[in-house]
Amino acid sequence: TMHILVDISSSMLYGSSALRMHDVVMEIAIALITLGKNAGDMIGLHFFSDCLVQSIAPSAGNKHEERLIGAMIRYRDQIK
Repeated sequence: TMHILVDISSSMLYGSSALRMHDVVMEIAIALITLGKNAGDMIGLHFFSDCLVQSIAPSAGNKHEERLIGAMIRYRDQIK
C-alpha cells in the first residue's frame, strides 16, 4: 500500500511563473500513482496544509488511478 501526501499550503506557490513547486509536486505525484498502479499496489492520496484537507482511501485498479489523477488535476486548477 502506498500513501501519497500532497502539501497544498501557500508555500507551494513558490517559484517562477513558468514552474512553481506545486507543478513539480503534481508531476511527481502522478508519476508515483502510475508506478504504483503498474506494480499492482493500492494507492491512497492525501492533501494537507496545516491540517488534512482531503483524503482518498487506498485502492487499486484503473478506475482508482483515474480518480486520483482527477483529484490532482482539480488541485492544479484550484491553484492557478
